[in-house]
Amino acid sequence: ITVAQKLIPQFLFMSVGVSGAFLYLIRLACGPYVSWDRKNNPEPWNNLGPTYQEIGLHEQLNITKHYKQTNKQTTFSMHALSLNVRSCGFGTT
Repeated sequence: ITVAQKLIPQFLFMSVGVSGAFLYLIRLACGPYVSWDRKNNPEPWNNLGPTYQEIGLHEQLNITKHYKQTNKQTTFSMHALSLNVRSCGFGTT
């Protein structure tokens, strides 16, 4: 019985996580831009309103712009990291 009492928090967190994921899936499936009717509206992306802003994956990530902005910061932080490791005695030869 004591082993079962130790597992109660695990089952509690798992049930909260699974129910949250299920509710989010229902929220996505019932969104305004999802069509479940193939006969009356086979191509719902053609009927989007003028205020709908479509963001593609390449615009959302924008890797090259992000790389250009953080390249100097990354180089500096990696240099500082290597200095910290060497000062601890791990990088000495």
